[in-house]
Amino acid sequence: MEFTWSRLPGFWRFLGVAAVVALLAGVLAGGVLLVSSKDWGGKLAGIAAGIALLYAGYQVRLTRALAKQNLAYAYFERFSRYSLKQPYAEAKGFTFPHPRGEDDALARWEQFKHWGREEPGKVRDLIFIFNFFEELGGLYQLGAVDRRIVNDFLGKFALQFREALDWFIPLIRDDRSPTLFEDWGAMSATVKRELARKERLR
Repeated sequence: MEFTWSRLPGFWRFLGVAAVVALLAGVLAGGVLLVSSKDWGGKLAGIAAGIALLYAGYQVRLTRALAKQNLAYAYFERFSRYSLKQPYAEAKGFTFPHPRGEDDALARWEQFKHWGREEPGKVRDLIFIFNFFEELGGLYQLGAVDRRIVNDFLGKFALQFREALDWFIPLIRDDRSPTLFEDWGAMSATVKRELARKERLR
């Protein structure tokens, strides 16, 4: 079965929920101690404990947000470097413009299969950019990268490539695996909705 990021166990999501529950339980326990304590020292200690827990939760959330931002910028940097290389130009040449009908699409598919037999390096270069978007899509679906940054800096590229390959993806799925590029497709659909929302707000 083809691996996609969206099939990873929900461990990190579970861990995040558990951390929030533990934080709220800690604050609640501090509040109970505060109310039930007969001396002001205990009450102040309860207040301090509650503030400390809230601050710790804030720090955890801030650290996670920064990690997501850094990862999103790292993907943008990778894409920017790759876009200056010859393989990216070849991938664009294969993808754009959109085929002018079914015969053109099938001819381009035959070209792809010919490369697979005779020039595997070209196929690797072509698939690299598609796998890049699929990998990013998996992280996007998991919420492991900052979606706003991805939408602003990489979303349009991901969407344009995905829509330009609407003829290619069904063929390669039939040839290799029916689940290829699912996460890329899901991310592109979200990006498209977000772009449409922004357009309506203008």
